[in-house]
Amino acid sequence: MSLFIIPFSEFPAFTQEATLDNIPYRLTFNWNTRGEYWTISIADRDEVKLISGIKLVMNYGLIRRYPGRGQPPGEFIVIDPSQQLEKAGRNDFQDKVSLVYLSEDEF
Repeated sequence: MSLFIIPFSEFPAFTQEATLDNIPYRLTFNWNTRGEYWTISIADRDEVKLISGIKLVMNYGLIRRYPGRGQPPGEFIVIDPSQQLEKAGRNDFQDKVSLVYLSEDEF
């Protein structure tokens, strides 16, 4: 099984384009300073919001629970290879945890 690792920026808010299951999407990430967590919002290539403000939690499928919204057909999961962290901190995506996308076939 191959994982597509979503690259993270060092900035507390950023948007990037990603082609997932051969469909282009715009992924927007925001760090919530008060709650100390990251969120993801997903839009299509025309910037129409499909899913907004989903909290990135460890080892849990993030988008499959929202069927029929036009989101990617696979699943996003935050993984910690060391299995040491309970939640991802502000800078943990730089070297400790990864946001991965499993394609529809892999999931």
